[in-house]
Amino acid sequence: MNQRPECHRRSRGGYEEGEEEKEGDQITVNNMPPSKGRDSSVVLMNRDLSNRDLSQLHIPSSSWREPLPLATGSSKGKTGNHLGYRKGSSWNHWLGASWKSLMLSLVLLVLCGTLLIVSEVFNDQLGTDSLAGGLPGLSSFNVVEEQEDGVAHGRTGLRLVRDIVAFPDEVMLLVTTDPNTLKPDKNSLQCLFGGNERTGIYTIEWKDDAKTILAVRCQNPSLPVNETEFATLIFADSNVPLLTAVQNTSNSSWNPLVYETITLPDSVLLFAKGLVDSQGRPNNHSKVLDKLHCSFGGQYEDELGARLSIEVKTKVVVISQEVVRCELPPQDQIQQLKGLPVTLYVPKVGKFRTVAYFDIPERLMNPSKPDQNPQGQEKFFVCACTMLWNQADFLREWIMYHGFLGIEKWYLYDNNSDDDIEEVLGSLSNDYNVSRIPWPWIKTQEAGFSHCALRAKAECKWVLFADVDEFVYPSLDLHLVLSHTSQKGARNSINLARNQSLESLPKIAFPLTGNWDKKPSLEAMSNYIRKQNTSIIRTLIERTVTRGLRENKTVGEVRLVCHNFGPSNLVTAPEQGVTVGYTCRTKKAERHKSFVLLEAISDTLLNVVHHFKLADGYRQMPVHVRIAVINHYKYQVWEVFKAKFVRRVATYVTDWKSFNKTSFSHDVTPGLGTDAIEPEDWPSKFCEEEDHGLRNFTLTYFRNPESPEKMLWHLDGRITQLQKQRNREAEEQKSLPQAAR
Repeated sequence: MNQRPECHRRSRGGYEEGEEEKEGDQITVNNMPPSKGRDSSVVLMNRDLSNRDLSQLHIPSSSWREPLPLATGSSKGKTGNHLGYRKGSSWNHWLGASWKSLMLSLVLLVLCGTLLIVSEVFNDQLGTDSLAGGLPGLSSFNVVEEQEDGVAHGRTGLRLVRDIVAFPDEVMLLVTTDPNTLKPDKNSLQCLFGGNERTGIYTIEWKDDAKTILAVRCQNPSLPVNETEFATLIFADSNVPLLTAVQNTSNSSWNPLVYETITLPDSVLLFAKGLVDSQGRPNNHSKVLDKLHCSFGGQYEDELGARLSIEVKTKVVVISQEVVRCELPPQDQIQQLKGLPVTLYVPKVGKFRTVAYFDIPERLMNPSKPDQNPQGQEKFFVCACTMLWNQADFLREWIMYHGFLGIEKWYLYDNNSDDDIEEVLGSLSNDYNVSRIPWPWIKTQEAGFSHCALRAKAECKWVLFADVDEFVYPSLDLHLVLSHTSQKGARNSINLARNQSLESLPKIAFPLTGNWDKKPSLEAMSNYIRKQNTSIIRTLIERTVTRGLRENKTVGEVRLVCHNFGPSNLVTAPEQGVTVGYTCRTKKAERHKSFVLLEAISDTLLNVVHHFKLADGYRQMPVHVRIAVINHYKYQVWEVFKAKFVRRVATYVTDWKSFNKTSFSHDVTPGLGTDAIEPEDWPSKFCEEEDHGLRNFTLTYFRNPESPEKMLWHLDGRITQLQKQRNREAEEQKSLPQAAR
């Protein structure tokens, strides 16, 4: 006897077990692999929505799949009951029923057309949701925009809200899209929780290189996310919700969670919250590796459309901080697992919830020669990697200056910026090789740097890991370049440059220009360096590596100590840039930043932001402070500095608002509490020694020749105007009483 499949039981509406299914009341879409905290199927309930209760309109019909015909029994000449009609029904009886159905369909069609015409007459006062509410049969009505040149526009390119992550201050929805979909404007969508609460959107970014997954950052709803029935997106203009797999938000927490994965030729790396304590040490349940395993798989469709399940377990090789290295699945199962969830099993916890899916990047599965990038070209000698949040104002200065020093490629891990970063990077795209990688995971700088080290290894030999307010100042090598382009005197100015203003420096002659009294241009110095087939930073690294060889050390890391600069008696941000504006610093050097040889990094990928753990046989080599340092413009004017109170990007640096923990942190700024309240003496703090070295160099060689009052990194005056506006606001704020700020 043919059996119809049981109905999916739901918390609201739906059918109880054993209750007969009414044809047309339910459609189950089984095209999503399940994960913990999410229903294994996506269900559409066709209901009367006359009261516009969007909580019952979970899914539009844009991606329905028609249910398969019912099984028919033997194929040996017997007539199959494909459409579920009763056996023995006569042809006449069937024909009469068909005419009745046809007439009813025609009546409904005329009624629909009439309603649509009326809606046009009254200027669309009857919207899509009104039609859906008035006619139960149209409850899944969806407006589809046209496609041009095969590119999906607007809502037609968005397929499914696949996953949800609830952070403390926001909610992120991960949305799958069709190929070649354009990123939608954030104002065209709203986040919908529980059917009746809408919130705004902070940002929408592509999460993957293939541009098939969008990360949508939503404002928090009034109720805790885990108390809402479901979450999705809704089109603001038409009130049409997007198909969603997030039918259960009770388990949407950020911790524990497997949030990223990257596949290497010999292993798979998972990035997971909930494995280590606040200091990066493994929790008790993750110390014994043989009790843990990585799990690949879920439900999928084979070539014939049949629903199958697969799970493959592999060993955990090593855990360090938030990075788990797993063995690759067997080669004959990799293709089956592609695109399916990958997670981690931990005793006493079980399987971690996951929003990571197994992928096989072609460039990683087919590596090039050690000294070549995937295109077969020689690798860049030195690149730079940073993680940032709302630092667009300083990016051009940081990139253009380090580009002159010899950085060849930049990896910017963007931690949810909502400033003008795309516009700024667009202005640099013709001259600088910059990759922006959206990284939505909060307080994961160490994991982000581990990810960057793996990503950059295919293209770069050495990488500088530093922040956007940190500038390499190779004073010796800069002045050596000047000495090679001058007749005399440049090298004698090295020590003078540290404590004298530009006007008091001795006049230097430069033969490259043909004028002994004229300084060389930035272009002339760049041409000289290029002719030497090197760069300033490359010379610094190679000299340090050579020194290590003389000491029988194989150098895998070149360390530079940091000089921390203070506000330098400024109350507004310097219009010419941080390297020009801030000239006073503390005497004692603090911490360091590093150039790291990527092939020397340990398999654990352990790092503390400033440096990585090195593989056996490699050593770190410090650079003398008189040769090169990092100018860290750490304590800027208050309007810039106070952003640090919002959130620190480093995983193991406590947020300053957490009083009890902050009091024990080595990263706390002296004299500050847990609130963003400016100390009265802030402009004069951290000023123990004048240092004009880098200021003199940039002020001399990075001026805009067409507008000497501006620097080369000013973006057509736009940034200057923005800074002026902020400066005016800061001055107005300073004039207010302390209690009113």
